[in-house]
Amino acid sequence: MKVQTKLIFGFLAISLLLGIVGYFSLYQINKISISLSKEVPMSIKELNNAQHLDGLAQLIRYYDEVLTQSARNYAFTQNEKWEQRYRDIEPQLDKVIKESIEKGDETDKKFFKHIDESNLALVKMEYASIDYVEQKKPQEAVRVLESDEYWSQKRIYEQGLRDYVARRGLKYDEALSTSTKTLDLATENIKKIIEKSTKSVIIIIAFAFALAIGLGLFISSYVSRSLKKFENAIYEIAKGNMKARVDIKAEDEFKTVAQAFNAMADELKNLKRVGVVQKAEKELEAIEASHKIGFISEESYGKAKKRLTEILEKPANIDAKLLQEKGFIN
Repeated sequence: MKVQTKLIFGFLAISLLLGIVGYFSLYQINKISISLSKEVPMSIKELNNAQHLDGLAQLIRYYDEVLTQSARNYAFTQNEKWEQRYRDIEPQLDKVIKESIEKGDETDKKFFKHIDESNLALVKMEYASIDYVEQKKPQEAVRVLESDEYWSQKRIYEQGLRDYVARRGLKYDEALSTSTKTLDLATENIKKIIEKSTKSVIIIIAFAFALAIGLGLFISSYVSRSLKKFENAIYEIAKGNMKARVDIKAEDEFKTVAQAFNAMADELKNLKRVGVVQKAEKELEAIEASHKIGFISEESYGKAKKRLTEILEKPANIDAKLLQEKGFIN
């Protein structure tokens, strides 16, 4: 594996771990968001619904009092403003009761349906009273509003409201209690998610840190060892050891450089041999010339010729040690 590939792999591994940390963090944040969006709104919805029904019950009571008083005032005074007021409010009361039936649970529906039945009966009698007034029969109008049937329906109507109000307090307390428990549970779940996420992120970061250090030490150690081999080979060649070479096993840039270095060392060795051979040839010529004219003794001539002939006959075996022994290098 090339050094470049090793470095890229190391950075990619660290980047991958950082990406995992980011993704895991976003995933846990999304879990918290989902938990809040599901649990908290439901509890709030229950509270809002209880409050809304409470407001509708108050409107039902208010509209009923308005209708009752408007019908009685019209029967006693025959003033048309009371009739108009009655006709304006009556549809609104019917609408509020129908909405209460729709919004309430099964028990609430039961209460509001009883109220609706009583209201229909009361409205029927109140419109009958209004008709008597229009027929100039105010006494009959009053009689309808004072009848046992009318007040029996009023009691049923009022009892339905009282039953709802009694249950409303309990229901509101239950909704509040449920909401509190839900919020507490959501908070606890969020706390657990955060604790778990924190531990996981710390573990991943620690692993990424250890991996980064490990990769850094591995790559730096490998580079340092490879450079040390080059340093030793260069030092040996500088001392005259032309056999020094760099051996790199890995298939990477260092092996390519080592091959180029070894090729250069081979060329230097060849050049060194050529230089030594030329020097030996010149020295041999000089010694033979000196011997012919009797300038050196036969013994000295024999030793020098043997030394030089050995170099010239086996140039491939020339190394630093031999050259030192023969006096060609220091």
